Amino acid sequence: MALRLVAEVAEAMFLAGRHTQAALGKAMERSAVRGEKVAGGARNSAHATNKKHEPLRRRRLARMAVLVPNMGPGAAAAQCETEGLGSWQAIRKAWYRAKKIE
Repeated sequence: MALRLVAEVAEAMFLAGRHTQAALGKAMERSAVRGEKVAGGARNSAHATNKKHEPLRRRRLARMAVLVPNMGPGAAAAQCETEGLGSWQAIRKAWYRAKKIE
């Protein structure tokens, strides 16, 4: 008898959870669609920014490839900064990121 009561309570709780889940899913559906659009726009924006900065990034990495064997990454990045290629921190970070991908 008690076991049957426990089973009925468990089933009622399960159904209540499923109904709540369905109700929340309907309420959140519009936000999910909007989130996909925002994420897609962010990806497009990132691609445009990367394309815009690609020539400078290539110059930085090519110069670093020449300097690093003789100076090390930190000093080479500082040298690139004196040559007007950007801040040494950004150059060194880009260098390490490019080497990690290779």
